Amino acid sequence: MALSVINGTYAGLRNEEYQTDYFLGIPYALPPVGDLRFQVPQPLNTTWTERKEATEYGSACVGYGEDTDISIGGFVDEDCLTLNIIRPSGHTEASVLPVLVWIHGGGYRAGSSREERYNLTFLVQELALSWIQENIAAFGGDPKRVTIWGESAAIGVSGSAAGFGIVDARADSAEKTYTQMVDEVGCASASDQVECLRSLPFNTLNDAFNYTFGVTNSRNELTFGPIPDGDIIFQDPTSQVQNGKFVDVPIMIGDCDDEGTFFASMAPGHWGINTDDELINHLSEYGISRDVIDDLLRLYPQDSPILIPRSVKGNFNSTIGYQWKRLATIIGDLTVIGPRRLSLSKWAQLSQNPIFTFRFDVVPNGFPDWLAATHGVDIPFTFHNVKGVGFPDISSPFLGPNPFHGKPKSYFNLAGLVSRMWISFTHNGNPNFAGRRSNFHQSAVVSTDGVYEELTAMRVRTPWIVALRRSQEKEKEKKETAGSPAVQVDLRPKKMSDSYVSVVLPLAQDPWLLDKYANYTGQIRTGALLMDLDALAGVVAYRHTGEGVSTVTAAVDRITIKNPPKEICDLELSGQVTFATGRSSMEVTLQVAKAPSAPGHKVQPDEVYMTCSMTMVSLDPATKKPTQVAPLEVTTPEEKALFARGEQNYKRKKALRSSHITVKAPDEEEGGLIHKMWTDSLAYADSQNAAQQPSNMINMSKTTIHSTQIMQPQYRNRHNFMIFGGFLLKTSFELAFTCAASFSHTRPRFVNLDPSTFEEPVPVGSVLYASATVTYTEPISSGGTRIQVMVRTHVRNVEHKERERKNTGTFFYTFNSPASVNVLPQSYGEAMMWVNGRRRAKRLVEALAAEKQADSLTVTQKEAGVTE
Repeated sequence: MALSVINGTYAGLRNEEYQTDYFLGIPYALPPVGDLRFQVPQPLNTTWTERKEATEYGSACVGYGEDTDISIGGFVDEDCLTLNIIRPSGHTEASVLPVLVWIHGGGYRAGSSREERYNLTFLVQELALSWIQENIAAFGGDPKRVTIWGESAAIGVSGSAAGFGIVDARADSAEKTYTQMVDEVGCASASDQVECLRSLPFNTLNDAFNYTFGVTNSRNELTFGPIPDGDIIFQDPTSQVQNGKFVDVPIMIGDCDDEGTFFASMAPGHWGINTDDELINHLSEYGISRDVIDDLLRLYPQDSPILIPRSVKGNFNSTIGYQWKRLATIIGDLTVIGPRRLSLSKWAQLSQNPIFTFRFDVVPNGFPDWLAATHGVDIPFTFHNVKGVGFPDISSPFLGPNPFHGKPKSYFNLAGLVSRMWISFTHNGNPNFAGRRSNFHQSAVVSTDGVYEELTAMRVRTPWIVALRRSQEKEKEKKETAGSPAVQVDLRPKKMSDSYVSVVLPLAQDPWLLDKYANYTGQIRTGALLMDLDALAGVVAYRHTGEGVSTVTAAVDRITIKNPPKEICDLELSGQVTFATGRSSMEVTLQVAKAPSAPGHKVQPDEVYMTCSMTMVSLDPATKKPTQVAPLEVTTPEEKALFARGEQNYKRKKALRSSHITVKAPDEEEGGLIHKMWTDSLAYADSQNAAQQPSNMINMSKTTIHSTQIMQPQYRNRHNFMIFGGFLLKTSFELAFTCAASFSHTRPRFVNLDPSTFEEPVPVGSVLYASATVTYTEPISSGGTRIQVMVRTHVRNVEHKERERKNTGTFFYTFNSPASVNVLPQSYGEAMMWVNGRRRAKRLVEALAAEKQADSLTVTQKEAGVTE
């Protein structure tokens, strides 16, 4: 069985048991020996006419550390740049098969394609992709359908490229490693140290690598590994992912449930950590600062149900360590789990291709309970290695017994399923295959982590204690920003698409996330969504303005409920700047809708749950004065319609101010209504009059409820010392809801938030006073009552030394109730609030009608194909 490639002819061998053809130990580069040691690998430039045997694995490359001879019997050599090609028997050059490239792991210091447990049916070994492009067709492979696959440090399928650290690239660290090595081999005094290293016998150099590793290795760095060089690696992987620098292709990425047990066990001194102090000391040896460690201990409490391995209930004994689970969870999340989630959030936001993720929680035979479903236990399943080939039962677990020995049939079935799904992904970019009972669930574009990444990180960027310390230091040093020059803002026109942001709350998929959003009836908490909408408005605004300004929420122009969801579903929150003319303010339009069922699907009008428009104002961070921002450039009919709506909203807000009861006195009709209510209240109050006040008519003064709370730093905004506007929205909404509920003795349905303004900022540590009053009611034609609630908020410092409370905002909420109830003003002031509420109610009807017409126009334009 022979075939020819560019360089010459190879003869392989056939494995009858697996019905596969093997071509082993094929070089793809010149051997890196002699003058080529420590040089850039050179392509294979030799040819031959005779037939070469490709029936044995090549040597393993030089490794170092504790893992240099795993299952390879000492076959280590510098001449190791070979690959192994395996194909199904019966295929020839005429075949066009998809190609799967396996890159072995090993933390940049171990691993080999000789490891037979990784070579049953798939393509294996670290290889040069250019060689595959040139030669794989000779084996029946399709060079246009190549999938890269690997484990651990090799590739992202086991965590993320962002998860495996680049070595410490600082000159002092590199010099330390280099000096130790040249001293060890006697090249320190050579005039050309690199040439001296090239001339050394292989065994001498190999021993030096391992000795250097033992001396210089620490928990927080790799002794030898990749570094940013400006040629192949331009940034550390985390920054590269965050900046969107990746190839847009279908991706499948995952990890094992108990990743951290493996990584935590690699560090010296990991056993017997039983107290917080011992854990703090251990983590500090990873190079983690004390502030970060304190945050980690707070986020990972000792009794948390998230600690791994979850298959073990309670804590381990003092020998393993009472805090072993805590340590393993922290290290696993830092090393693999967290980077995977970060990568997923960015890929899902920016990729036009499907992204799949998985978690593997099965514990194979031979793995102790303190390791459980640890790093790499999925590999025998993905290779369908049910016979345990390559597991010599020398030492547990990774060189232990057959992972499937003594296990139930379900383990073997899982191996068949997983390996087939991986093959399916190689075949067409999708792990789901025909006939599979339950597929990977394909949700909307961005996952939970996208919400956390975009919204939470944009709202709060610095831990409170750190921000507080910095503020105190500046105060002590009297570093005032007053007198600083004004910032320079890019005022070139921006497009609406420049500021567009979309994130998804996967409430239908994540029960713990849903737990944060569900109320006692199992429905979605509107107040929680209001917090997210305000945070999203900030993200959108900064996309438009850039980071050089300070942007705050000045007003909520309107929040309207469109189609309340009938079931728990994933929700998409999206928004963009829709009105900006070059002044300091801009209008941000947002919506909450049922998330699209698949990438590329559009949200339908009847799937929109809530719409919102907010006015954001940009301030110069030095002068604290409003500063100009870029105007919008609108081109498409849809953009022009959105811009026109924003312009109408701007004019409507100006008209609202001019029609306020403090500016415009009641007209004749309003005066007549006030007089009628006043005479009614007199009659009800007259003890000699038989008229009885109806039980469903409540005096306005009796509808008022109050709340008082200290503003804690957990609800601060990105500027650290003021409370985040979304929290004030949530607080005022929930108070308004409670007021409407106690007034009507029903569970009211939220309809609308009328234009409401944030007046004074609320400092962290201040006391917020809020009061809610029913100011207007009117019957609904279909039955029930429309209830308008006014929420007033004031703030005082905690010492209450100020004589006057500062007005922080007034909010006007509208609810529908199935009950028939009426509010009755009794004083002149209450009558004025009632008139103001009536005017708002009339404008609400007009605004909703105009909004419905605008929505209809936009839908018609889309259906006609006039938008891009």
